[in-house]
Parts: sequence; C-alpha cells; structure tokens
Amino acid sequence: MVVIKSSDSPRRRSIGGIFVRRECWTLSWKARLLVLIMATAAVLVYVTKIHSFLATTKTVKGEFLIVEGWIPEYALRQAKTLFEAGGYRKILTCGTPIANELSFESQATYADRGADRLIKCGVPAESVQPIPAGSPRKDRTFASALAVKTWLDQQNIAPSAVDVVTLGSHARRSRMMFHKAFGPKVNVGVASIANTSYDSEHWWRTSAGVREILDESIAYVYAMFFLRLD
Repeated sequence: MVVIKSSDSPRRRSIGGIFVRRECWTLSWKARLLVLIMATAAVLVYVTKIHSFLATTKTVKGEFLIVEGWIPEYALRQAKTLFEAGGYRKILTCGTPIANELSFESQATYADRGADRLIKCGVPAESVQPIPAGSPRKDRTFASALAVKTWLDQQNIAPSAVDVVTLGSHARRSRMMFHKAFGPKVNVGVASIANTSYDSEHWWRTSAGVREILDESIAYVYAMFFLRLD
C-alpha cells in the first residue's frame, strides 16, 4: 500500500489552475474556546486594574514638590495641601508653552500658569518657583522634567529625592519620564490627584474616562518601549 504524504497529496484546482486548494491546520473548537476565555480574562483584568496601575501614588518624602502646571485648579489646591504637610523646601512648577485657540504656542507656559494659581490658592510666592520648558520635539513631560533637572543643576542643588504631582492616570508615565530625566541617583515619587471628570472606579462608563485611559495606556507603552530620548 502506498502512503501519500500531506506535501505530496493531490491539490484541487479550478478555473484553469488560478485557484488551488491546499490542506491547512486550524484551531479545534476546544482551542478556540480556550483562546476566547483567555482573551476575556485579559480584557477583564485590563478594565478592572489599569486605572489603579496608571494612577499610581507613591511619594518618597522628597526635598522638592514638583507640580505639573497643566493640572486643573482643584488639583493644584490638593498640591498645596501636600506641600504644607510634606515639609518640602519649595514647589517647582513645570510645563511647556500653552497652545492658544488657533493651536499655536503662546508666550505663556503651564509652569507660569501653575505657579500663579498656586499663589492665588495661598502658597507663599517665595515658596513657588516656575520652571518653563521649551517647545519639545518629542515628549512634553520629559521636556518639563529635563527643564527642572537643568534648573536644579544651575542652582548647584542635587536632591536625593523629589515628588511629582500630576493628574489621574498620567502619574505612572510622569514618574517614568522624571526618572529618565533625573537619572538613577534621584529617587522619584509621584502623587496622583483624582480626575473629577469621570468615576475612576468605573472609567469605562464615560467617554472622558475611556478616552483618558486608552490614551494613557498607549502613551505609556510607547514611552516605555519605543520613545527615544537621545
């Protein structure tokens, strides 16, 4: 008896050989069910855990409290509370130029705006230092962090630890960018102020929550694996 190997098995042709039917492997129903279960589990884990992962808070009792100046005023008021309770030497506000209504950058910066708002909230002016960043070619958060690092170097200040205040799910990416800018010798902590535009425990129920979480998820993965800062 002659055994025909799969590679030598006859092929069915049609329309003058234009189409050829070949044998191929496919998933069984058990395998498809397993893939479906794994995919469903991955989605559930993402939905229930991603916000707490991105909106992390882990302060390190730093010498300076660095505030990203673009955060809203209610978040700045909470930054004031953190400053008063944390024994920091100074608040450093950072940020890039603000885009105007025509999407062009103005002379004002988020660093200056954040500093002005903190002072209006009751923080002594001598305790606030705005540190504007230039127009970045890549990541705005990294540009802001690098501007702060440069200012500290110019003042001959070498802190061993700093804490960064930002909004919601931006926290983990902010911490990563500041760590990249400051280097391994500086311990970087972060405080995430809750974004009141959506319910953080049920972020998927509103367009604002979905938009922020998806944007930050993509941005974090990109910054970790693909963003080149040299």
